[in-house]
Amino acid sequence: MYIIQRIRFPLTIDDTELYLRVDSSAHYDTQKEIIRFNGSGTISLNTYFNSFYEKYYIKNTTLRSASYLLDLAGNFSISIYREYSNHMHDLILTREFSNCSRTNRIKIDLPELCNEEHSGRIYLEIQCTSPTGIFGGGCIATDQKKNREISLAIITCTFKREKYVTKTVETILADSLLSEKMFRIFIVDNAKTLKQSDFQDSKVRLIPNRNFGGSGGFARGLIEAISEGDATHLLIMDDDIELDSESVYRIFTWHEYAKKEFAISGSMFDSENRYLLHEAGAAFRTVTQTSLKHNLRLDNASTLNKLLKEEEIDYGAFWFFSFSKDIILTAGLPLPFFIKADDIEFGLRITKLLRGQILAVPGIAVWHESFKTKNTVWDSYYYFRNTVITSSLYSISSFWKTAQVLTMYIVFQLCIYNYNRVEMVIRAVEDFLQGPAFIKNNDPENIHTEIIALSNKHKKPTSISFPPYHEEIFHKKFPKFGLIDKILTASNLNGHLFQGFLKRNYRLSIPPESSWYDYILFGRDEVIFCNGMRYYRNTIDKAAGILLFKRYLSVLVKTGLRFRSVRAKWKAAHENLASFDFWKKHLQIG
Repeated sequence: MYIIQRIRFPLTIDDTELYLRVDSSAHYDTQKEIIRFNGSGTISLNTYFNSFYEKYYIKNTTLRSASYLLDLAGNFSISIYREYSNHMHDLILTREFSNCSRTNRIKIDLPELCNEEHSGRIYLEIQCTSPTGIFGGGCIATDQKKNREISLAIITCTFKREKYVTKTVETILADSLLSEKMFRIFIVDNAKTLKQSDFQDSKVRLIPNRNFGGSGGFARGLIEAISEGDATHLLIMDDDIELDSESVYRIFTWHEYAKKEFAISGSMFDSENRYLLHEAGAAFRTVTQTSLKHNLRLDNASTLNKLLKEEEIDYGAFWFFSFSKDIILTAGLPLPFFIKADDIEFGLRITKLLRGQILAVPGIAVWHESFKTKNTVWDSYYYFRNTVITSSLYSISSFWKTAQVLTMYIVFQLCIYNYNRVEMVIRAVEDFLQGPAFIKNNDPENIHTEIIALSNKHKKPTSISFPPYHEEIFHKKFPKFGLIDKILTASNLNGHLFQGFLKRNYRLSIPPESSWYDYILFGRDEVIFCNGMRYYRNTIDKAAGILLFKRYLSVLVKTGLRFRSVRAKWKAAHENLASFDFWKKHLQIG
């Protein structure tokens, strides 16, 4: 039989309820990776990683028959359930098994998979009915033949994150079932700090590369993987993820049984809050991305059925993204964005130009460090430059909508006296206006050095370990004001234009996870705010703020006058910037 997906045990104790729900009479033996029962214990696989998302398989693959194969010792009662997006559920079947031995797996055939209208999410519960028992794992398998054989090129790009990359490679190579599959791992080292001797397995190839960012690293890996000629499909991964190798195994299953070609976007969990789903695919509108199914807590079984609702996905992030070689040969490589939004543009190319589909398949996911801890100032330059380019390429937003988003961001940063981020946005728009010649004629490493220096032009926020009025932030309600108050605050740029205008006599701070629209910002000399996981203090520099705002208005006028012509230049250069010829010349490879 062919294994569709395995029943997995937790990677860490903190992940338990993403994999198993175990009552007090059952115990997970982490050393032997088995569940031990003492009396009538019960375990449930009503979890994120061990559910069988039947609805996705019915709609997107040819798979129609499946069975559970279970490794058990003792007597057991096994129930299989199906739940639906409306939270209704059915008991599919209950079976009793006596004198089970781990030398012979028991087999439970599922009913023929339902049509899409009546499909849902399937899981099983195991109750031990003997004094003791063991559950050693299992899988969902099928006798149905695959539609095709898959060879996977796994590509990761790294810059001085040797520890993460080494662990990811070891995790993949240590998976005995995955080792039976056809795959190769390509590690593109932009810092040139790794050695091939660090990776002894012949399946791993190390590629030293110029530091042209993640875009350049992934493009180089894709070029090398396709030039070898063996891969039918490709998997792009970030270098700082935490991975269950089962997610890689399931990539094979999905491509092998696919009705038609699609891309797969791996979901992301927050490594700081391991049950919290950060994103399952994303949408892109007017220079702004929206994470789908954002902040779902998936240790709660009732939340899992929300995953059955498929949403239109514009792109999948490059932390874990798989697609066929044909997509690259047809659509080209990622654009030379250095970092940020290369995955947005590439996803839009798949969905808008090729009319392709991107799936965020539940059960395929990684853990990733929260972006709150990575929110550097110079990131803003790349994000806004590249999203404005992307919006123009696909005519997603007009000049006026783009200007609205940028202006709201600029005003907010001025209101909290964050002048370096304003510098980043102004420079981002200026470089967009230069058109594709800016990217073609400049070395990305030199640009990056210049941007980092510019991001420190003004006085940096002062990091403070603890706000002086911490209790006020977390335990008292902040005053909220009406629309007129907010308009007056924004139009005054929080004291830059009229330093005492409508000044309020309370301490000013912006709490975590809040929007500046909810809290008034009248004319304080100092603002304490939370950015990511830290608190910062900014002080007003009236002259700098006014000068930056005037520069921004000037750039905005230029953008309005030239928006259509510049957009046309980016569209005309799109195919060339994504081509193999351009990238080989850009990366200076033969």
